[in-house]
Amino acid sequence: MGLNLRFMRSVSGSRRRTGLQGYLLDPGNVVSMLSVILAGYAAALFVWEAANATILDPYVLGNVLPLPRRFILAAMLALGMLAALAVWLVGTRSLARRRGVDLASMLDRTARLSLLVALLPFLPILAFVEPAGEWTLGEFAFDAALVVAMAGLVLLALWPVRAREGAAIEDDRVTAVIRMPGQGWRAGWGPLVLGLVAGYALFMSLLTVGRHNAFATHAFDLGIYDQGLTTLLRHGYMRSTLFGEQAIIHSGEHFSPIFYLVAPLYAPAQNARTLLVLQSLFLAAGAIPVYLLAQAKLRHTGTALALAAAYLLYPALHGVNNFDFHQIALVTPLLLFSLYFLETGRTGLFLIFLALSAFTKEEVALTCAAIGLYVWFGKRRPGLGAAIVLASLAYFVIVTQVIMPALGGEAKVFRFDDMIAPGTDGFAGVALTLFTNPFYAFIHAFLDPAKLVYLAQLLLPLLFLPLLGFQGWIVAVPALATSLLSSYPPQFSIDTHYAAIIIPPLFFLTVLGLARLRQHRLPLRAFAAAVVVAGLASNYQYGWLFSRQFAGIPQPDEHDRRLAGVVAEVPPGASVSTLSDIVPHLSNRDEIYLFPVVAGADYLLFDSAVDGNFYPLTSRDARSEAIATLIPYITGGEYGLVRSEDGIVLLQRGQEPSRNGEALLAVLSGTWEAETLRTNLPERNQPDAMASAGLARVSTPDMIVPGEESVLTYGPYTALPPGKYQVVFRLRHEGDGAEGIVGTVEVFSNAAGGALAGSDVQTSLFDAPGQYREVVVELETQQPFSDLEFRVLPTGLGTLWVDTIQVIPLEVNGEGKVGF
Repeated sequence: MGLNLRFMRSVSGSRRRTGLQGYLLDPGNVVSMLSVILAGYAAALFVWEAANATILDPYVLGNVLPLPRRFILAAMLALGMLAALAVWLVGTRSLARRRGVDLASMLDRTARLSLLVALLPFLPILAFVEPAGEWTLGEFAFDAALVVAMAGLVLLALWPVRAREGAAIEDDRVTAVIRMPGQGWRAGWGPLVLGLVAGYALFMSLLTVGRHNAFATHAFDLGIYDQGLTTLLRHGYMRSTLFGEQAIIHSGEHFSPIFYLVAPLYAPAQNARTLLVLQSLFLAAGAIPVYLLAQAKLRHTGTALALAAAYLLYPALHGVNNFDFHQIALVTPLLLFSLYFLETGRTGLFLIFLALSAFTKEEVALTCAAIGLYVWFGKRRPGLGAAIVLASLAYFVIVTQVIMPALGGEAKVFRFDDMIAPGTDGFAGVALTLFTNPFYAFIHAFLDPAKLVYLAQLLLPLLFLPLLGFQGWIVAVPALATSLLSSYPPQFSIDTHYAAIIIPPLFFLTVLGLARLRQHRLPLRAFAAAVVVAGLASNYQYGWLFSRQFAGIPQPDEHDRRLAGVVAEVPPGASVSTLSDIVPHLSNRDEIYLFPVVAGADYLLFDSAVDGNFYPLTSRDARSEAIATLIPYITGGEYGLVRSEDGIVLLQRGQEPSRNGEALLAVLSGTWEAETLRTNLPERNQPDAMASAGLARVSTPDMIVPGEESVLTYGPYTALPPGKYQVVFRLRHEGDGAEGIVGTVEVFSNAAGGALAGSDVQTSLFDAPGQYREVVVELETQQPFSDLEFRVLPTGLGTLWVDTIQVIPLEVNGEGKVGF
């Protein structure tokens, strides 16, 4: 048994230099200098706050400050930092000479004590927050955060300074790896971990491919990456036609050289399903470095197995895995392997996997820079750490400021709109807010309820053990800051791919936290069992491994099977324009467009299902908007119908348009489930085996208020062009034998000022108790309507059930005067 030799060399190479110049040149003293800089920053901020007390409220809470005054504040803060350094160096050297003590030790103590100055800017902030009557939860959370921060600064400032001799070895004890005989993959539970990895990969592959087969994957982003890898293999670079009429080079959108290594794995089966399986395999493989790292650091195979299981149960991992395909998912195992090799002293492999991580997506370079800082200060290897920091930052700047703009793209700064200082833009505006308004940044990051839930969902499955990782937290800062400072909700959700980059640091910190507990001789076995229980419970609540939200592997329904049959008729080399959820089934081609972009495509494939995804159209009735966009292609004569089935139409450019009337009628047909429409009654969607989707909307006599209009269904505010239609309401009635009107059905338009057509529903219609009956309303319009509602107004005579409302076009006079 022995300490890693490289670690020992790093400790022996960090001998203290003598004199003020030596102190400043010693990388080990950077933390002391940063403490003094923070104190100078805080003092200058306090002076500014005291002089601007009347505007603190809008400034701290809303980031409101004229740009010239903000620049003055920034200059004051910078001068305060420089002045603090000068006063500290000159004053401490003078004090050390008068007292005859060691200069380096005195610099350490005064630097630590200077943190007390950082309390000053908190005082005006506490003073201006006044509750309006009773304290609100937000006000209390803000004050509580300030109090905890102030107490933490005092604790840090007054914590005893260690003697300089031997400090490096003692500080790094938790992160040093002690190699034990018999440790390794073959020892312990390695084969079982491989079994768990294989089981997870198989389950997630079945789940994600099942979703894809049921048309629940999307153009953004599975279709984009499927087309990108197809074009990479064909042309040598990733090309996409899904962003508009003009093709783009995808490396301008996101810079991901890792795809050149993924392409050979994709090449044998060029299909979106291949990407989903590869992603599941990559993410599952992350359990291996988690197990190896825990085994090496904790020397307890049971705990290592528990952490590997906790990784595979982790809900945020499932969110990444189940949200189409994204290149950032590849970073999870790569970063974990990188951190494992770092902690076990294998520098070459560490650097290889770190570089591969940076190649997954441009912002990962910031996490690589943070790892460099950890290597510098946590592992006491300043040369290697500084090189990683400089290389990572240089890579980030070159990629985001030179390469991506040259390829027609840019960094996605819009996701941080709320953090951009008014009057500025881009990353400079975000940086200006962070520098001049830290309290606003804190509120934005940590007092947003959605972000607090996100943090809890990340930390709860790990029993908050990452909080014990202490110095290792620097590794997590860029990824966590990116999520918490964002104004874009998907970026702080465990159900999207953005969590991929925060998962490795959190499991790394969990291992460091457990190592610290082991140092204090606490029972690892108990903590391991607790983590597994927390992982199982969290998975059941938020995850996908046989959890409460897992309802089985998705299976295509009849409509999906018909849609798949139509998709199969599109020739492999043809260009096509289609809807978002159909795109991934056709995206392994050079030319595919996201409807309503058509760009002269050879084929146009449209699905008019009322519950379809019509993104990027996002109006109140996106379906009608999409149909209105489609109709000119049907009536214009350029495209002819190839196939029409169940509301699905396939049009081919240059095809004889004689059957286009059939296409027009198909897309204007639609069936709405009543339980998806609105109501002004207490909503009661009840199970009903006879209803089409197993649910129906129900009204009972006790729900009807005399003198008030009761509307059991209204909406969906759909659009129809001029023509003749049948609107079919499928109803069921249960009563006590009384006869009369049970309700009224009508087609309603606010634009028309009322009902366009309607009918009273008599009890005599329901001659067979418990059976659904159809009520048909004839509708003829001479002008287009875009706000049509299908209303059911019960009278309270018995119980009324509504299953579906169906629109059947009989004759349509659309653009081009096509009639039937």
